[in-house]
Amino acid sequence: MDEQPDLNAPAAGSRLASATSLYLRLHAQQPVAWWPWGDAPFQEARRRDVPVILSVGYATCHWCHVMARESFDDPLLAEFLNDHFVSIKVDREARPDVDAVYMNALQALTQGGGWPMTVALDHHGRPWWAGTYFPPNDRAGMPSFRRVLEALHSTWSDRREEVLRAAVEIEAALAQGGRATPRVAASLASDDAPLPSEQLASVEGTLLAALQSSYDAEHGGFGGAPKFPPHAALRYLEASRSEAADLMRHRTLRALVDGGVSDQIGGALHRYAVDGAWAVPHFEVMLVDQAQMLPRYARAARDFDDPRLGWGASALLRALERDLLREDGLFATGLDAEAGGVEGRFHTWIPEELRGPFDAAEAAEVAAHFGIYAVGQLEGRSVLSDQGREPDPARVERWREQLLALRNERPAPHRDEPAISAYNGMMFRGLLEAAEDLDAPDAERARSLARRGFDRLLERAFDGRRIRRSIDMPASDPDHGLALLDDQVHVGLAAFALYRSFGEAGDLAVALDLADVVQSDYALPEGGFATVPLDTEAPLVRVRDALDGATPASEGAAAWLLAEAARWTLRDDLRRSAEAALAYVAALAPRAPTASVGAILAARLLRRPRISVALVGDASTAAVRELQQTARAHPSDPCIFVLSGAPSDAPWGER
Repeated sequence: MDEQPDLNAPAAGSRLASATSLYLRLHAQQPVAWWPWGDAPFQEARRRDVPVILSVGYATCHWCHVMARESFDDPLLAEFLNDHFVSIKVDREARPDVDAVYMNALQALTQGGGWPMTVALDHHGRPWWAGTYFPPNDRAGMPSFRRVLEALHSTWSDRREEVLRAAVEIEAALAQGGRATPRVAASLASDDAPLPSEQLASVEGTLLAALQSSYDAEHGGFGGAPKFPPHAALRYLEASRSEAADLMRHRTLRALVDGGVSDQIGGALHRYAVDGAWAVPHFEVMLVDQAQMLPRYARAARDFDDPRLGWGASALLRALERDLLREDGLFATGLDAEAGGVEGRFHTWIPEELRGPFDAAEAAEVAAHFGIYAVGQLEGRSVLSDQGREPDPARVERWREQLLALRNERPAPHRDEPAISAYNGMMFRGLLEAAEDLDAPDAERARSLARRGFDRLLERAFDGRRIRRSIDMPASDPDHGLALLDDQVHVGLAAFALYRSFGEAGDLAVALDLADVVQSDYALPEGGFATVPLDTEAPLVRVRDALDGATPASEGAAAWLLAEAARWTLRDDLRRSAEAALAYVAALAPRAPTASVGAILAARLLRRPRISVALVGDASTAAVRELQQTARAHPSDPCIFVLSGAPSDAPWGER
């Protein structure tokens, strides 16, 4: 069995050894002479007159580990890389701004994407070739990584003018892709044109039709393999509440909670399934997936009176506390797909492993309930799913506890320890949204986790104006001050959720301050927002994050934050900024409606009438919380101000 690299034994002179990022430290012991992202590697490439190889991945990525073992650990391949290239390693979680630029290039050049991402750059950081994973030997029509590198070296040496011409053209295309089209800019300036929020309203019919056409009625979800939890679609279906929407939403959530893509013992949601039936996942556990799924499970459990979805929410909450919660109250980024160098070994089972905690008869029942077969789906081992064979939930829960204790004796996956501000903001908001629907003990625990974590994040990540991305990065690190749009937006939205839950004026002030920062520091002249603040140099081009993916697009989330702030303050400038952000997405949404959900829901918020409700009293008392719940039941989602004293203490008076 391959062992994971010893993080305490980096290669001599490694430039990655002291990195905050676990992903970078995982590569510190390799024979490749890696550089972290920055100006220095490009200066070195110019000095040596060689191209740059950029490798982007993340710590919990299975195929990133595979390519690392097969290629980057190989001394001969490393020697070729070191002789003919300057090699840069980037963690996409820590530097999503870098990842976004070159992922756009990869998708434009290959019509595909994914990680590990491998990109050839010129001395100015302009891409001229891109790919993903390559094996160590030619395989199934895929060239070996060594052969790819040899071809790139030859092309750079023999056809330099063509390479540089292509690099300039690609850079221009990337820059153009980040700008609003003239039609969008014109629509903002015209009094006669419909507002972007109104344009997006017309896309909703297209969105529902697109979801219905790709809906998998047999297995739930949308499209085929590989199958990712459809966070954006579920959020839209939850907001729509039509009969068709409820059918797709309930079936999909049940398929997720019952299938192998959910950890049937621990409760967490895995990254995605390699098949269309949610049976066999890639086993990484990402904080962003838990943040988005927890409130979906909790709300659906209430809407459909479904105990299995209630279990999904409660078990996911326990998994967060057990596996991702740090001692300081913040959440780590994720858990590795591998343990002991083998993907899925931690999570899969064979019948013989049940003989310890169970007698023969009960072991057979456990195997039947969780689908543990003599020959399983993953190298002979079984991925657990809920087969519904045992009608007694208490008995199944006892089985889970016994299996969890047994599993805890195995080598555990590495945890990607650094806390990311945007991801924690999403998690705090998810906890608070879920708390509205969870049973009392879980609801109070969720609220407590969000309160403690948010306060700690402000202590550690607020630089006096913006929220820094990495909560753990020392001031000596060149990326210490990095503060991206999604960090401001998701922490701001969490602050709004905290105010709604606790009624503390300080939370509302944070939310409104961050809305102002988004508007002043990230707003583009043509409307909308860049992912990197305008006073910070962007990598190559200034990109926009307009379409939803595994996480909500920053553009739509920013529009939501500004729309919320406008509702609380009645400020027209915030409303106009929200509309400007939506204008860019409105031009894309007719062609990509299922990736525009965040913007569509923000547009709904802008169109919604504003209703304010003031409650006088202590927000922690049962009476005030009951009144909050009653007010929230209003279909317009009113702005609820909880005043601890006289009306003169109201948050709007302070501002």
